[in-house]
Amino acid sequence: NKGGKIAPGKSLGTIIADDGTWEAGAGYDWDINDGSGATDTADLLVFLNTLTLTATPEDPFIVRVQTLDAADAPGPMANFDPQANYVWTIAQAGSLVGFNASAFALDTSGFVNATAGGTFALQQSGGDIQVGFRTAFRPALTLVRAGASVTLSWPSANTAGYVLESTPTPHLPGSWTASGASVTDDGTTNSATVTLEESQRFFRLRQP
Repeated sequence: NKGGKIAPGKSLGTIIADDGTWEAGAGYDWDINDGSGATDTADLLVFLNTLTLTATPEDPFIVRVQTLDAADAPGPMANFDPQANYVWTIAQAGSLVGFNASAFALDTSGFVNATAGGTFALQQSGGDIQVGFRTAFRPALTLVRAGASVTLSWPSANTAGYVLESTPTPHLPGSWTASGASVTDDGTTNSATVTLEESQRFFRLRQP
């Protein structure tokens, strides 16, 4: 109901229901004590059949995020690195009706861990509603040229999934493409060697 809120427990808990409706002005107090996403480290709402969302961008449903410490008291949670990306499932349903990300207000004032400029977003994946964290971390790309070849290197940590791209014309939209270079990882540093075929070529790391 409008102004009401869902809170699975004083610390962490799971609520299972047949169906549910998230209305305008209502809210969900979602707690998490471990960024790893392991079982039983965050609140979860499970709707066996249908979750219907009737909130609007003008009158949204509010999701309030609260991190908990090892004693399940408000505080910084374990296993959170602001240089990594995260996706946490807060609700699961057999089907979602009326999902619109702009009809949610995400309150992260209770997220105690340092975020280093990272950002939060609420998203849908199938029948799941998720809170995502996207890091502001940008790995440094180092280039060393030797004749017609250039060796590029960047840290291994927190760069899984990054793609090495290149272009001779960075000012042209859509000109960046995957370099196709073979990447080796020694556990600390990723590196790739590319043969240059133009007088100039630009490189970047892109996170899909």
